Amino acid sequence: MKNPVSLIRERDGKMIPGTQVEFVEWNESKRFKQLHDEPAVGFSCIIDPQYIAYGWLTTEITEITSDVTEAGLRCIHFKTKNSNYKLFIVKNE
Repeated sequence: MKNPVSLIRERDGKMIPGTQVEFVEWNESKRFKQLHDEPAVGFSCIIDPQYIAYGWLTTEITEITSDVTEAGLRCIHFKTKNSNYKLFIVKNE
C-alpha cells in the first residue's frame, strides 16, 4: 500500500514514519517468500520496502488484536514475538 503510514512500538513509543507498508510472508526456511498488502499471523510488517533496504521490519506477527478504519485512518494493533505495535495508515478514498 502506498499511503502515509506510521508504525509505533508501544513499549517505548518509537515511531517509524513511512510512505509504504507491506507484509512479508516467510517460507519454511524463514526466507522471503512473498509480499502482501494485508497483515496476517506469521507475516512481518515492513515499512518502506526497497530492493536492498527498508525503513523497519518487525518480527513475525503472532496476533492481530484490532483492525479499525474511521474517517480515512486505518489503525491495526498487532503483537509480534518481541513487541506490540500500532500501525496507522491514511486511506486515500
